[in-house]
Amino acid sequence: MTRPAAFLSALALLAALLTAACTRLPKITPPASGNTTAPVGRCEKVFPQGRWQFVHAIEATLFGGSSVVLGVSRISSTERRIHSLIMTVEGMVLFEADRGDDLRIRRAVPPFASENFARGLMDDIAFIFFAPRGPAVAGRLQNGAAVCRYCLDDGGVVDVLPAPADGWEVRQYDAQGRLARRLQASDVAVIDGQRIPRRLTLEARPAGGTPYRLKMKLVEALPIRP
Repeated sequence: MTRPAAFLSALALLAALLTAACTRLPKITPPASGNTTAPVGRCEKVFPQGRWQFVHAIEATLFGGSSVVLGVSRISSTERRIHSLIMTVEGMVLFEADRGDDLRIRRAVPPFASENFARGLMDDIAFIFFAPRGPAVAGRLQNGAAVCRYCLDDGGVVDVLPAPADGWEVRQYDAQGRLARRLQASDVAVIDGQRIPRRLTLEARPAGGTPYRLKMKLVEALPIRP
């Protein structure tokens, strides 16, 4: 078998494995060209590249009620590092933590004072701002929507839909094919050459936990220069 033919066969096998990874997932079909890897770059461009600071007004529906807080997220896409700060609209800091190689909680007051909350929050921020890790293939859903499917180390899957009107959508499924997180990004602006959504809606259904929803309105987006 020639080298190009072997490469194409490997791509076809990867596409088949990822498509069938969880039978409960929405089925995807490869693009007509048969190239399932080239379009993945388009999906990864929906995530901010480099170092950024984002400030959002967040309407959070959790802990049995709804509240509005300010969230500050400093991220580095190359190092996959996060600094998170949550404060009241009056400026009182409710939560502050960093995550790089490990998690470090700097401040946490009730109802944010738990390690489970901190880990869940950092996972949410990573889900919103970082491209998924793992092998990926591109194709289309049954409704014709373009999608990139990433296979995660824990057996879960992330689908990135790069082209809904004026935004994109990201869906995370667990190893059983259950929808665990869904992000809808809309009202996109171009800031420092990158597409940054002014509005984000995150819906999460943690296993064994209480579902919650975050509606995030962009207040400020600043690239951090070296």
